[in-house]
Parts: sequence; structure tokens; C-alpha cells
Amino acid sequence: MWRQDNPSSLSVPDDDRRIDAPGFRRPILAALVTVLLVLTGCGRDRDTVTTAATTPDVAPQEVPAGDLAEDAPPLVVRPLVVWVPEFMTADGDTAAAEVLATALQQFEQLYPASEVEFVVKQEEGVNGILNYLRSAQRVAPAILPDLVVLNSQDLWRAVDLGLVQPLDTANLPVTQPIYPAALASARYQETIYGLPYAVDPLHAVGAAEQTLPATWDDVLAGGVPYIFAGGLGDAGLNPSLLLQYAAAGGTMTETTAEPDADALRALLEFYVTGQSAALIGEDTAVLADTEEVWSALDLASSPAVGLVSAHVLLRERDALNRLVYAPLPSVDGAARALAPAYTFAFLTTDPERLEMGYNLLNVLFDPTVHGNWAQFAQLLPSTETALDTWGEEQPYFVFLRRLLRNDATAIPNGRIFFEFARRLQAAQNSVLAGSMTVDEAIASIGTSP
Repeated sequence: MWRQDNPSSLSVPDDDRRIDAPGFRRPILAALVTVLLVLTGCGRDRDTVTTAATTPDVAPQEVPAGDLAEDAPPLVVRPLVVWVPEFMTADGDTAAAEVLATALQQFEQLYPASEVEFVVKQEEGVNGILNYLRSAQRVAPAILPDLVVLNSQDLWRAVDLGLVQPLDTANLPVTQPIYPAALASARYQETIYGLPYAVDPLHAVGAAEQTLPATWDDVLAGGVPYIFAGGLGDAGLNPSLLLQYAAAGGTMTETTAEPDADALRALLEFYVTGQSAALIGEDTAVLADTEEVWSALDLASSPAVGLVSAHVLLRERDALNRLVYAPLPSVDGAARALAPAYTFAFLTTDPERLEMGYNLLNVLFDPTVHGNWAQFAQLLPSTETALDTWGEEQPYFVFLRRLLRNDATAIPNGRIFFEFARRLQAAQNSVLAGSMTVDEAIASIGTSP
């Protein structure tokens, strides 16, 4: 079961409606008639009977078991409610939706006493999932879902709101091993708060005839444009910038509040040199995400190096034989990747509904279900067993498997790192715009609140 919510209002789910049970009316009516008959009989002597005696005790009327079973309405099962972003809809004519719809049917067949309802929400923006959670928590907590699928940057915010329940790492509700980088995206304050289902790592791409650079020196020597997203996306963070900061040797943790000065200097000086050589264009600062980077690339007519996400190339699968891909170039040639994730998180604390949720995830994390859905959704599954179902024939899949297993890390969670990342973004923007020198930009991070 699934539905598309009206984004303009918070609606009360069907399970909050009153249930009218007309089948119970006949036995109740019979009991009332009997009471009236008894009262009528007592009325003949009412002149000589005390007031207390005018309200005789009435024995409970027995209803035959057969009549009750026949008249009683069926037991109403309250569905397990899961809020999901639009790309996880189970309602539609896409192959990914069909995989999920079949999996939900399988779940309800395996667990006949359980039903599940996927409620589709926008991922970002005013009508996004996180804003709906905030609003529901404040004005209508009864409509909060049992589970929710959040991107990793919304997950920690939901934890801070007190909405998401921690998981016991020793007894995770699924048995499939999750890639360490994916699981790290659900870790906040040394606690796991969800089970990542899909990841979208970033990497470099170029035309098939190119040799992609391994180091920044290679980028500068190659003489072809280097295109990346310099602007902010909807999540408020710039994964492309954070990956390049990591490629400069910068460390990132939840408690990172100040930059590694050497790493930041190396990165900003690389930007300045790239701009001077006309390899990093003026439009870099306005490219908001890897989708816009892909649109800016014209590899068929001019070679370039672009920083894109796996989702982009999985969507453009027919072009893979005309492309080459590699980890992002770095200051020292070491391979690094970031893997933003989408995670199932539990809001319910009810033991029975928790068990229903665990059973649902066991169905969805089945390697065949998980692998098929992720491939059709143009994302990577979070488990190696699911990614293995994609096979070894496509070199790009082999590359992605190696990237997740060996090179990927998670974007740290929490307010401290988020504020650091925003100051890092401001420093990058100032250097790309030419409004600050490298030294001034580095100093500004330390002096910003």
C-alpha cells in the first residue's frame, strides 16, 4: 500500500478515523428491550416500592458466540507507515517502483497480520521530509510515521529533534553486511541511528580517449578543463568541496571545527593556479550539484575532467562505453571518495511495530530485491551482497564496487561539522571570486563564528 501526500497540508492518516460497528447494534437493542420489559413489570407496584427499588439490577445479557462472530467487523490492522522520498515510490510504472511493490506484497504475504504503507514526500525544500517531521512533531504527532528514509544530512537533524531511535549495533535488524562507509553515514555521537539503503559516491569522469589525472599536478599539466560543483545544493553542504578537501589531506570528523591549514592552503592554491591556467572556469562557483556538472560537460566535442556522482552515470548507462572514470585526483594521488547515503530510520518505540519494521527491512535488504531496486533507481545498494548481483561484466560496476570497498568515507554528521563546512564553503567562494587571497580566506575560517 502506498500513497502520494498533498504537500500543502498535514493530513490525518486513515487509521485515525472512527470505526462504526453496526454489527453490534442487534444484541445491544435486545438488551435494551429486556430492560424495558423488566422496568414495566416493576411499575405495577411503584406506589409501594421505595425509590431505590425502582432501579432494579439487570443481569448482563448473554450473546451467543456464533452471533457475535457473525456480526463483529474484521480486525482493523494499522499499517506500518514509512515516509519515503519520491525516488522510492512503490506506485508507478518504473521498474524500480515495480520491484518495491512486489517486495511489499511479499512482505504482507509472509506476515499476514502486517500491512505496510509507503507515503511519498519530497526529499528537500519547504515540503521536504524533514520539514514534515518537524511540523508533525509540533502540531500532529499522531501522524508521524513508524519509519522514514532520510538523506544522511537530514538524519542527524532528526536525531537532534528527538525523533529517531538508536539501534543496537550488536543486533542490527538485517543480516546483510553494510559497507563501512555507508554505515558510518548513519553514525552520530558514536551511535548508529539507521540502516543505509542506497549510496551515491562521487568520482571523476572523462571521455574514453582521455587518461584521467591522479594528482592535481596531473590536472594542471593535462591542460583540459576541470569542472566541479562549487555551489551549495539543497542539503546545505557541498560534497564536491568536502571531497576535494579530503583529497588535499584534510581530516573530517564530527568535532572538526577548524581546518587543517596545510590541506586548505593546498586546495585553495590549486584553485588559484587552475583559474590562472583557464582550467577552472568562472562558472564553477554557480554549479550547484553533479547534475549541473554533467550538463556543463561536452565530452563528445571537447575533453574535460568532471566530478560527478554514480547516479549520473548509472542514468547515462548507454554512454558508459564512451567514458572513462576514476577516483577524484588528489594532492598525493591517493584514491578517496565520499558516499552520501539514504537511510531507513525508526521513529516508533512500540515493540510490536518495531518488529514489523525489522521484518520489512529483512525483505527489502534481500540481495536480489535490494540489488534490482538500486540498479533500476540508478543508485548503489549499501551492501556488497546486493551489489554483487549486478555481476562483473560491466567494468563500471567493478570500479564502483572497488570504490565503495576501499576508498569511500562518509560525510561527518552534526552541527559542529556542518558549521565548519559552511565556513569552508565561504572561503572557497571568496577565492574563486577573487575577493580574497588564499591567506585571507584561511584566516577568515578561524575568525568566523
